[in-house]
Amino acid sequence: MRLIPLFLLLAIAAPALAQQPDGIAVSGVVWDSISRHPLAHAAVQLAAPGSVDVLYSAESDEAGRFELPAVKPGKYLATFYHYAVDTLGLVPPVRAIEIDARRNAFTLSTPSAKSVTKAICGRAVGDSLGAIYVRALDASTGVPLVGAVVVASWSEIVIRGRRIAQEDPQTQALTTEDGWASLCGLPADAEIALQMMRGTDSTGQVVVRVPASGFVRRDLRIGGVARVTGFVHDERGLVVPNADVRLGNAMHFMRTDTTGHFSIGEAPAGTQRLEARAIGYVIERRTVELAANTPADFDVLLPSRKSVLDTIKVVAQRIYDRDFSGFEERRRGTTNGKFVTASDIDRLRPNYITDLLRGVSGARIESHGGSKMVSFRGVWGRCSPPVWLDGTRVPLDETFELDMAAVPEQLRAVEIYPAGAFLPPQFMWGSNECGAIVLWSKK
Repeated sequence: MRLIPLFLLLAIAAPALAQQPDGIAVSGVVWDSISRHPLAHAAVQLAAPGSVDVLYSAESDEAGRFELPAVKPGKYLATFYHYAVDTLGLVPPVRAIEIDARRNAFTLSTPSAKSVTKAICGRAVGDSLGAIYVRALDASTGVPLVGAVVVASWSEIVIRGRRIAQEDPQTQALTTEDGWASLCGLPADAEIALQMMRGTDSTGQVVVRVPASGFVRRDLRIGGVARVTGFVHDERGLVVPNADVRLGNAMHFMRTDTTGHFSIGEAPAGTQRLEARAIGYVIERRTVELAANTPADFDVLLPSRKSVLDTIKVVAQRIYDRDFSGFEERRRGTTNGKFVTASDIDRLRPNYITDLLRGVSGARIESHGGSKMVSFRGVWGRCSPPVWLDGTRVPLDETFELDMAAVPEQLRAVEIYPAGAFLPPQFMWGSNECGAIVLWSKK
């Protein structure tokens, strides 16, 4: 929908008069009510009510400020137009103002988030709900794409009777002829995972936060291929060899060489997620925009988790060697856990530790915003099992997940005890209701 400025509606053919040499210097700010930031490059206009005999205009700068150097005192209608507002199909509000020696400044603002949400969703939404307005673009040409599928997913905790459970709702929408898709009824003040597909092309999973105000706009691009290269290093500038670098939906990956360099050819262009991880480092995830048929080079920083791994090394260096010596005994005993040996790992060639959990009864691996969350089916619902590395519990959190504990090639054995299985005493933790995952590294 193309926005027609107010004054063109009043008189399409009327020419704008030159600004008066004598008058009052008027200033102001254009404010984006949705992002809560100044709005740059907005075209501000003043007109006399019911007439275009006097027309003043200016453009807001990067701070949203504008100046009209010589405005004749009097009453005016003030408005503005801007591409971001135009593409939403909204008409900016028109404000009646009066300019004199004492009143020479005013503020203009975009419609509120609630107004925008109502306009694109066709209904008012509650305070706890929001919307994402997505525009699909071709990564090669920038042309809007029709018929692309945009999927939004998120996690929420629900209470049913005496049980608390986690659910992962989804909603989706098709882009229209102008490339827009409206995703409504989303939780406000929450992170939403977005992904767009069209034919064989797909974006990576992009995490977008819907603000408490309830509305956010996002461009997504797909189509074509790109070449991606880069280096991975830590906070000291030292290269990180054997780091796992993935692009998109884990279909394109590479491990860094001894110099920390990686190269991914024929990578999907557009809006993608670049992910790098290595044992002892915090996972780095970022959204990148890859132009089709254009090389892209990235400098990737992996902050170390030295304090965590040093604790594991100090405690586990010798004290728990005898626990691994009991691996064969536990494997041949009466426990109902799953035991993975070094030969199993060589045969299966897993990319991640979580690949070894597939097929384990009651185990579930879910992706949330790029993180892999492992849960077992416990007595009271899903639960997260404790993880042990060389006999010491690994403190997992949102920055240090199971796949970061080790690279599969660095393991000599894995013990997986689902919830309800007999658990050896040395691997018990907390209520002991959620089993355990035990990793043994090569030393």
